[in-house]
Amino acid sequence: MKTLYWFRSDLRLSDSPNLQRTIANGEQIGFVYVIEDRNWQFAAQWRRKFLLESVVALRKRVQDLGSDLILLRGKAEERIPELCRELGIETVFAMGDPAYDEQKIERQISDRGINLKLGWDGFLLHPEDYAQWPAQLPDVFTAFRNKVEKNLTIRPVLPEPVHLVHIRPLSVWEWPLEGDELLKLTPDSRSAYPFKGGELQASLRLKHYLWGSDTVTTYFDMRNGLIGTEYSTKLSAWLALGCISPRQIYGELKRYEQLRTANKSTYWVVFELLWRDYFRYVTLRNGKATFAQNGFNGNKSTAATDVDKLDAWKHGRTGDAFVDANMREMLATGFMSNRGRQNVASYLVHDLRQDWRQGAAWFEQHLIDYDPCSNWCNWAYVAGVGNDPRPDRRFNTEKQADMYDADGDYRCLWSV
Repeated sequence: MKTLYWFRSDLRLSDSPNLQRTIANGEQIGFVYVIEDRNWQFAAQWRRKFLLESVVALRKRVQDLGSDLILLRGKAEERIPELCRELGIETVFAMGDPAYDEQKIERQISDRGINLKLGWDGFLLHPEDYAQWPAQLPDVFTAFRNKVEKNLTIRPVLPEPVHLVHIRPLSVWEWPLEGDELLKLTPDSRSAYPFKGGELQASLRLKHYLWGSDTVTTYFDMRNGLIGTEYSTKLSAWLALGCISPRQIYGELKRYEQLRTANKSTYWVVFELLWRDYFRYVTLRNGKATFAQNGFNGNKSTAATDVDKLDAWKHGRTGDAFVDANMREMLATGFMSNRGRQNVASYLVHDLRQDWRQGAAWFEQHLIDYDPCSNWCNWAYVAGVGNDPRPDRRFNTEKQADMYDADGDYRCLWSV
């Protein structure tokens, strides 16, 4: 049987249950990734670069196992059915996505007569093992965490396949016109994330952060850092594109705890993975409301949009040195620390009184680790229309700067 595997936010071969299911059900398999023009044209250069690096790395891994990766551009709901007709395929396997727009694309593909088989593959806690969610999902994270930690069920990590058989002839590799130039971009020397995309790079980073440097043992104390590559795991961009799975991180972390040490910091990495899962379930539950101005908790957002204020915030010209430094870092590198994100979001919403969705969209455009669930749920949280029982979670940015950048090194680093 001819089948197609459609890579989405799972750009890896190891620990891919959906890929294993495809191999088990198809004698001839085509492998495809679609660069969505609507997202590609919207995304800034650093986000596009990281995506291209990850896709190129995936293609090499697929080729090493005897097959190849088809790269298409356009709208997936059009290009996937076209490819199926070209290759005589009726069944497509892919990872299901919890976000509203992505689910809309899935429905449109199915409506075009394609047998689309979806499996959940972006969670730490698999939805089939927690069938009561998202319907009975607690409204606050602490209640969610308390429930799951009593009996944490994590599925085992799966090995990568040893061989892939592809359909011949292969279709085209539609390289983005600016692709070569993007891959030549040199990271800013000040960047806290001077890393490349791809499954191998994700694996090397995890290995370094745990076994190579033991930095994981200081994560809790260093996680609010602002300068350098070691103050946090820096795995978020690879997680967002699925170059590494949360199960792989969890499994390797547990092995580290058994063989070396376990402390508050190693636990806190799991804590952060649970936050990520929680927002994925929240997005599944709330659908389109996740992206609406008034969110989903009953509060109302009355903020308007002032073009001048918004533009000053976007380009680091507000006059608040701490906010401006973080915004400049994101523009120059595609990355911003968690501490920075909380502060600039609070400043936009509570100080400038701007529509939080404008901030979420700007992050979506620029962050290399953009993930719709984490990004939009975090912004809704700060704006008081999401999973926060407090309607006004305002950060005092001057006090925050004094706490986390006492000597002003970060503000000086990104002063221009």
